[in-house]
Amino acid sequence: MKFKPAIKPYQSAAGGWGSLEATTSFVLDSKQALKNIRNLLRVNKSKGFDCPGCAWGDDNSSTFSFCENGARAVSWEATRKAIDPAFFAAHSVSRLRQQSDYFLEYQGRLTHPMRYDRASDRYVPIEWRDAFALIARHLHAL
Repeated sequence: MKFKPAIKPYQSAAGGWGSLEATTSFVLDSKQALKNIRNLLRVNKSKGFDCPGCAWGDDNSSTFSFCENGARAVSWEATRKAIDPAFFAAHSVSRLRQQSDYFLEYQGRLTHPMRYDRASDRYVPIEWRDAFALIARHLHAL
């Protein structure tokens, strides 16, 4: 089955108090609120780091130099949620392609290098050494 992206109406706030509420929710849901608040105060600052969600300029004099999407990206970079090879053994790639971005993001971060196995339609574990060798073969082929 071929994946077909869909565009749906967006019912949430894109700015103002609704956006602030959503940003607060991302920070609190991450289970690392204090760490994420400190990180958000460093986003797009000369002694901080660039927002992983956009290209906002550095050394911005504003205290809050990020948007709702930037807050979400920073919070998710620091998440403790993790998925391991057992998750991929239980879910085929075809099944995962049917899930929303929201579902996929909330599963967590990868804990192990994985590669796609066409025969089983699953991601399977691969050792780091083998993962880098596979990447190198593909790069050399270019």
